[in-house]
Amino acid sequence: MNFADVIENAMNEIEYNENYSIRSNPKRGQSRTFTILNSVGKPIYIVKFFNYLDGLTEDIGLENIKKYTTLDELIDNIDEIESIQYQSESVIERILFHRKCFNRYVNACVIESLDCFPALFYSEKEIYVEGSFFGYLIEEFVDGETLEKVIEEITIENRLEYTVDFLFQLAEIINKLKTHGIVHRDISPDNIMCMNTKYIVIDPGIIKMDDDDQVTQSMMRMGKLSYMSPEQYFGNSKHTTFKSDLYAVGIIALEIMLGFNPLQNIMITGGNRTVPHEELLKKYNREYEDAYYNIVEETDSNEQIWRIMHKLVQIDDRNRFESVDAFMDSMKSIEGGLQKK
Repeated sequence: MNFADVIENAMNEIEYNENYSIRSNPKRGQSRTFTILNSVGKPIYIVKFFNYLDGLTEDIGLENIKKYTTLDELIDNIDEIESIQYQSESVIERILFHRKCFNRYVNACVIESLDCFPALFYSEKEIYVEGSFFGYLIEEFVDGETLEKVIEEITIENRLEYTVDFLFQLAEIINKLKTHGIVHRDISPDNIMCMNTKYIVIDPGIIKMDDDDQVTQSMMRMGKLSYMSPEQYFGNSKHTTFKSDLYAVGIIALEIMLGFNPLQNIMITGGNRTVPHEELLKKYNREYEDAYYNIVEETDSNEQIWRIMHKLVQIDDRNRFESVDAFMDSMKSIEGGLQKK
């Protein structure tokens, strides 16, 4: 059985009876993704396959994988595989983590009152296809652009407007996530879709949920380095809270406003000589503030939005907003008073 066969079976399960075509997408992370297009070539669904053995197939060996009909059987017999017998514990941990990512993804998307993720139409926890074990799902196609693409197109005259709108919308999204006990842990411009000026967060594969059974290594980095909170950067992803997501929001807001990601720039130019989050704060009220006021007028409201972003990117999460409500209240207090040059 190949991926196309699996997709055809799934399309039958959701009773899609019209003509459709399948387009393979570039591989991203641990997922293989495909786009389903209707009879006139319009994208309607995304199919995602989560490879539970991502990065492990060569070490385990295809012949060993083929011996077992389920992933649990493979895990139960992993110690018998000579090529990995001295690292079997870490291999099992990685497999369980990959499977957990899929389960988290599905569990988040099926929460009816949580409308900030794409709608989920079908999922299957485990299937063997093309030499590995996968979980897979079918979700709605979000007809829009990634924020990563949108940022490239924002003119300097519109940066303030986009920044403020982004902060308002993400505050509401994080508030919804927090209400359901979810920390996203991977908020970044390529994980945010913009559809008719509305932002939708995608890829909840490494979210933290209140009812998780913990399989995350205590010193595992999770997320993208250039948007990662200090606690994630230093391997404390297991203990993240909504404040970790707020940090990523602050970095993205700065990127929209300044036209570049300051944390990324520091990581590129500083190498291993600096702690990037500390260096960012050192530069915040010097060169970054100068760049900000080259774009906006020096008004009370514009100064307050600069302070809000400063609070979002504090190293110690106790110095960030104590609640999402406090963040939203700060934003509402400056609404209508912001001015460009």
